[in-house]
Amino acid sequence: MKKVLLLIGAILMMHTASAQFGWGFFGGPQLSNVCGDEAESWEGLITIHVGLMGNLAISDDINFQPEIVFSRQGADYSETYEGFEEISYSGTVNIDYLNIPLIFQYEVADGLTLEAGPQVGFVLSAKDNFEGGGESGEEDVKDLVKSTAFGANIGAGYTFDNGIRVAARYNLGLTEINDDDSFGEGVSWKNHVVQVSLGYYIKFDKIKGESQD
Repeated sequence: MKKVLLLIGAILMMHTASAQFGWGFFGGPQLSNVCGDEAESWEGLITIHVGLMGNLAISDDINFQPEIVFSRQGADYSETYEGFEEISYSGTVNIDYLNIPLIFQYEVADGLTLEAGPQVGFVLSAKDNFEGGGESGEEDVKDLVKSTAFGANIGAGYTFDNGIRVAARYNLGLTEINDDDSFGEGVSWKNHVVQVSLGYYIKFDKIKGESQD
């Protein structure tokens, strides 16, 4: 994680002497799910994300936007086991990530950008809130989840003249999140997240030394 942050800082420092740059913050709801092989029990979960962004103009149409995002991911689940009697379990797995997306934007019209880029996520916590079989409670499942997750983002956004920004993004998980053989052979679970964001963006022109509306 330190290497990623140092890389972001180095890129910003190389350009801030002459380039247009800015920063902002954003947040909003998201639909999180766990998809993949043997993932039929998982169901979509509405959660939240909040983050900070920097933005650096590489050319007239292309920007580089590194971000730091707190993202609550995971999914609801429901399962039924048949033995001497039928037992149903249901619950919610919340996995809190500190995500670092590295987004490249292409401005197709004034204020309107298409964007894509990779991200790495670091697990902060993982909890299973369950109910079934006559029991209920919360269990720490961080040891069952891989500590890092890699993904790819694609989306679009629009920044108004007053700095208000709206955006939508899809994050496709590229690596498995499960880290325990007890889930069974052939299990392969990955994060899938759809985000809607509302934020505020401040743009500066380093050459003029003043902010731009």
